[in-house]
Order: sequence, then structure tokens, then C-alpha cells
Amino acid sequence: MENEGAFKKNDEGNYEYTIQGLDKKFVANDPDKLFEKVKDWQQKNSTSVQRKARAIADIIKEAAENDRTDIAEQLSDLWIRSNEGNANPDWFQSYLSKYCNGNWEVITNDAMIEFGMIAFRNKLNKKQIDFVKISNKSLNYLHYYEDEKKVKNNKRSNLTYAFESDVVEDSKSDSLMLKASNGNIELEEALVVINQMKDLFGEGFEEAAIGNIEIMSTTTGRGLSAKNDELVYCWKKLVGHSALQNNVQDNISNGTIKFASESQKAINDIQDAFTSPEENNHGFSIHNLKNYFKSALSDLDTACKDNDVDKKIKALTAIAQKLTEKDESLKEFVSDNKNRINKRSLYNEVLLGIAELRGIKFRQ
Repeated sequence: MENEGAFKKNDEGNYEYTIQGLDKKFVANDPDKLFEKVKDWQQKNSTSVQRKARAIADIIKEAAENDRTDIAEQLSDLWIRSNEGNANPDWFQSYLSKYCNGNWEVITNDAMIEFGMIAFRNKLNKKQIDFVKISNKSLNYLHYYEDEKKVKNNKRSNLTYAFESDVVEDSKSDSLMLKASNGNIELEEALVVINQMKDLFGEGFEEAAIGNIEIMSTTTGRGLSAKNDELVYCWKKLVGHSALQNNVQDNISNGTIKFASESQKAINDIQDAFTSPEENNHGFSIHNLKNYFKSALSDLDTACKDNDVDKKIKALTAIAQKLTEKDESLKEFVSDNKNRINKRSLYNEVLLGIAELRGIKFRQ
């Protein structure tokens, strides 16, 4: 591996290797010893991701059974505190707490746990299934295409960099191609597992669609997601370049597994928020504000029954306005991770839903 450039000698004459994107350095006086160190760390981390996914699933199940959304103490031992930027894993507790309100069913199986994944199926409206994938990587670390001589090509960093130049996608006005960051690679890995999960859409859940897929790094304290249309676009492009279509049924491309639009996710989130236990996980007790939102909720229900876009926009706009009337800080800009917390997450989802209905699309 030394000849391949994997291990390098430092000024002291020792061999060293750094894990890409984590600044995790290993040092040994012999390349074989260094190889064993790296291999041991990678195996432990792989096992750690699986262990943490299983532990999180158990914590949320137990919390839901006891009508408890505060799971910070139970989660505290699972996160590795990081010095990366302003990373703060406390938002994980807030993000995951929404699945503790009794409206969600926690689902795991061997395939999902192997990839550090957990599924959450909404029992209330039977229309949405979310996924969380635990990671041990720096999610924003970007990969580039390298030729046979390990020469990096800084102009090829799309998810399809191994198959084509970025120019192919960058020249398209309607391209939804994502960059080859660790997080985006893991999002597409999650789709490989989801593609085999037709059983999640069984009896009673035939109309369900994939809602949110979140990658959570316990190493850096950060999360990453992408819009569903971006994920499906990249999936179809990658499948077109691979042999998957020849070996496995593509349930994503053929529409067997559906993905929710931003507006549908917003409507599902609103329904979830207003039918949760009294102390809701959205930062204030929305359960006790039903009368305040009654007219807007009624209008939204009518708009959904009529499938009227203009009525949906009007009702969602009214709900967004009422949320800010109760908390003006929702209008303020905050870091990306904090956008996933509590009522701010609900508010932002409503805004994305409105934008989509108006024909406006945002990229990752």
C-alpha cells in the first residue's frame, strides 16, 4: 500500500495514514502494523454504526411506549463530540424526538441495521415513511475522480464522476445532479436498501411514500439530506451507468416505491403536529393551539380533498403566518442543522411546500 501512496513517511521516519475528511491520523513504524491499526479502526467503526442504529431504534420505541419525547440523556453516549465547525449533536435529540410522539412506528431489519438505517412509518395518516442513516464520516467531504495514477481531476466531482465528466450534467438546465460528498454517497447507498423494502408499503400503507431521508454523522455532529427529486434523479443516472438494472428489480425508477413531494411532506408534518400528545415535540404545545389554527387547518383539509393547488398555497401560507405570529424568531436565518429542529423544521417544510406549489425548486 505504501507504493500506492496510501501510507506516507513523516519527518520522523514513521508511516502515517489519514482518514479522508475526518483528520483521523494513524502512525506506526512499520507499514504492516499501520495497516492493522487502520483496519481495526474501520471494523470497529462499522460495528459502531450498526450498534448505534439498533440502540437509537430501541430508545425511540421505548420513549413512544411511555409518551416521552425527551431522549437527550439516552442518546448522549452515542455521539462523539467534534471540533468540526459549530457542530453540535444536540440537534439530533430534537430531530429524532418527533418520532417519539406515538404517531410513528419504528421498523428495523437485518439489511437496514447492516447499513446503519432505521425506518419510521407514520401510523396516523399511513402516507409517509422516513429513514435515518447513521454515519461515522465527515458528510461534506468531497470526492474527486482519480485516474490510474491517482491524479485528482478537480473538474469531476459529481456523483457520476466515475462515468462521465461533470460538463455533461452541468450543461443541462434541468439537472438535479448532486456532488460526490460522503453524505450524498450515503444517501444513494440508503436508496439501494430502500429499493428492496417493498414490504414497508404493505397492507394499509399502499399509498405511503418516502418522506425524509437523513444522514446523521455521530463523528462530526452534523446531518445531511437532499430533496427527493434530487435523490431520484441521481439514482436513475447511476442505475443507468451500472449493472443494477440487470440484476435487481428497480422499484424506485419504475415507481413501485414512491417519493413524497415537498408539499405533501408539509401537509403530513402539519397533520402529525396537530395530532401529537399534549406536549408536542415542535417546541411549543401545538396541541393546545388547535383553535388558533382551526380555520387554516380546515381550509387545508378542504384544499386537499379538492386537490386545488391555489387553495393549498393559501392554507399553507396562513399556517406559516400563524406559526411566526407565535414565534417571530422563525423568520431569522440559522445554521442548516438548526433548521431541522422542532417548530423551525415544521415552518421550513411548510415554506418549501408553498414554493414547490408555486413552481419554485430549491437545490441542496
